[in-house]
Amino acid sequence: MDTLYTTRNLQAVARLWDIARRWRDRDLSLKLMFTVTSLYQRVTRLSEFRFWGGSGNIANYNVPMIFNEQNVFKVFHRKARTIRDYLDTWSQPPDMPFCISTQSATDLRQIPDASIDHIFTDPPFGSNINYSEMNYLWEAWLGIFTDTREEAIVNRMQGKTVEDYRGLITNALREMHRVLKPGRWLTLVFHNSSSEIWAAIQAALRASGFELAKIQTLDKRHGTFKQFVSENAVGYDLILHCTKRFHDTAPIHDSKKESTALSAIRLFLASTLKQDPDGFVVRYLHVGRQDELDTRKLYSLWLKKQMEADTIIDLDYHIFRQMAQQAIELDLPNYRALTTE
Repeated sequence: MDTLYTTRNLQAVARLWDIARRWRDRDLSLKLMFTVTSLYQRVTRLSEFRFWGGSGNIANYNVPMIFNEQNVFKVFHRKARTIRDYLDTWSQPPDMPFCISTQSATDLRQIPDASIDHIFTDPPFGSNINYSEMNYLWEAWLGIFTDTREEAIVNRMQGKTVEDYRGLITNALREMHRVLKPGRWLTLVFHNSSSEIWAAIQAALRASGFELAKIQTLDKRHGTFKQFVSENAVGYDLILHCTKRFHDTAPIHDSKKESTALSAIRLFLASTLKQDPDGFVVRYLHVGRQDELDTRKLYSLWLKKQMEADTIIDLDYHIFRQMAQQAIELDLPNYRALTTE
């Protein structure tokens, strides 16, 4: 863990931690330790420098080319002030029953059947982020580590495959189905560039007893660093609105040949771009890249269309992007204006 900090920042955090855990008032000691652990990546080598201002965190252990070494004591003071202001404005729990619990979503035995009005979940995106490993930054200070046996991810070090991921997500969704009241909704936010992961989510939803009723796309507006530098990084999460299913059907597996898939994508692009041509152009303001077609947004809409048709997703983003570019080459006169205006 020490390699994630500069020497002086590690010494500064260690000093703050020592003071916090030794504080005589136990309640205040816990608040101070909470504040120290809330610094998270901000004071490590993982704090990415952004040339347009500020700094950001990255959800992995890749040290950015230019990291932002921040003053630990200033960051701690800023965090402590924010937490204090929150505690001052909301020092009492709400005057209504509530429950906060921490455990695997695959076992919600403390929650009665048909007792929840609405479930909003943002499950792990396959292998995109290894959450328990990212927890290590503060768990190492606490000396308590996550039990990863029920962690729903694809992870080579844990020996978890896509099939393991599907099974764990299914178990979690079955528990959600059990605790959800009849006629109420599950909202699931998800995205991935892999068709294999999407197929796992589709299978898990169906096996757990949910029916996909409506899909929306979520434009987060602010792109990630990876989206700027990687052509295969997706964006525009999908919001899946699900209800309890009253009948059992299986997704349709579309075994189209690649040529047929290309034709389908050409028709999809023609129809979609016609509605809002300028809305699918990416214009880069801070990096030296040419304007280009927003295939990430188009892929999200393609996924939405496939899922609404109850078709198993079998097209990875990088394949979709290649097909979209090929379709544009075939229909160049129709799309030329998109990136040249």
